[in-house]
Amino acid sequence: MFEVTSEGTRDIRWEPQDAQLALHLGTLQLTRLILITTDPGLRSRLHSRYDQSFAANVQPLQ
Repeated sequence: MFEVTSEGTRDIRWEPQDAQLALHLGTLQLTRLILITTDPGLRSRLHSRYDQSFAANVQPLQ
């Protein structure tokens, strides 16, 4: 079990608890992904996909 960050990969502490898995994540760090492209329509397509697939789930987190 590991996480991927802007610094690479590292192990995550974890332990089984009853029928579940407990992850000890410490402080969560959020990052941004910056895209550089020559495709003028990519942003529009990605934004549409985001709205359709993820926006409703992300909104309560903000």
